[in-house]
Amino acid sequence: FDQAGNDFNRAFSLTAANPDAYMQVNQAAAAAMGAEKLLSVVRARETNNPDELEAKVAEGQLLMMLKKNDDAEKAFSAVTGNAKNSPVKVLALRGLAMVEYQQKQYEPAYRTYMELLAAKPNDVESLNNLSYMLAEDMHRAKEAVGYAARALAAVRSGNTEQGLVTAGNVLDTYGWTKYLAGDKTGAIT
Repeated sequence: FDQAGNDFNRAFSLTAANPDAYMQVNQAAAAAMGAEKLLSVVRARETNNPDELEAKVAEGQLLMMLKKNDDAEKAFSAVTGNAKNSPVKVLALRGLAMVEYQQKQYEPAYRTYMELLAAKPNDVESLNNLSYMLAEDMHRAKEAVGYAARALAAVRSGNTEQGLVTAGNVLDTYGWTKYLAGDKTGAIT
């Protein structure tokens, strides 16, 4: 465990300039070590590096994995309140929106996605998740189609990081939102 924790901290330090890579390290380490063990390593890192907001985002992500959504929401909110418009803030907003969605807090999730998209307009994962939530859960399919179309355009341009979402996810959401908006023909073309 000590060697795994040391390896994790080394990998975290090497990827600090790229928050998406930072979170991928977090996910891989959680799969290898277990989320509960990794959480103790991340919290120790936070204690030693209190200004490192990436570690707080990693904590939120791990708490989500452990189904501790209230604590995850607090971790992400601590970052969004302290980070300027930065990649770290975008990651925290993405995590916060996901927690709010999981807790069926759709209006707060909608507001969080709007804040995130103001900072990173072509965030494919957020556009895709927002469009699905709007269409499926908030019954605002016509509005959702616009966000789904933006996600699809971003994927097709190749000029974006996709995060955890794939082109197949985006196409599926685009078709589904069009179908729910009443465009049955457009949903399959």
